Amino acid sequence: MEDLDLYLELSQKNDKELVYYENKNIEGISLNKDIRSGSVEAEIITVDDISKGSYSFFAHNLSGDVFDKNVVCKIIINNELYKEIRPSRNRGNYWKLFDIDMIKKNFDLINEVSMITGEEMKEVISL
Repeated sequence: MEDLDLYLELSQKNDKELVYYENKNIEGISLNKDIRSGSVEAEIITVDDISKGSYSFFAHNLSGDVFDKNVVCKIIINNELYKEIRPSRNRGNYWKLFDIDMIKKNFDLINEVSMITGEEMKEVISL
């Protein structure tokens, strides 16, 4: 796998913002780096204050339609591992990970892998 990108969509009231490789920082949320080389390094999204709004986390494989068996999403809260998620299947290029709704105090593990076209991905990331 060459280029797996991590995304976070924050929804507050009628406002939506997206953190990803082209928009690495919004208030209190940041993506550490965009890794393109299949490195063992991780793309990490840090949320300083998760008390507001709802959050959707997903990943997009720009290099093909197979998720490597070593791919894992780790959710770390207060420096402790909360949950590890591995793709539900390896065929696909879009991985919907989980949603967090702080208004309803709800964590929804989704873990669905599917195929989407480039046009569909543009719709996903257009706010």
